[in-house]
Amino acid sequence: DSLMQLSYNIVKNQRAKENSRQTD
Repeated sequence: DSLMQLSYNIVKNQRAKENSRQTD
């Protein structure tokens, strides 16, 4: 579960970065 959650968080962070870049 920890590993799965960690991967999920990484993907979430990457998407957040992409969203931030698009907004800027």
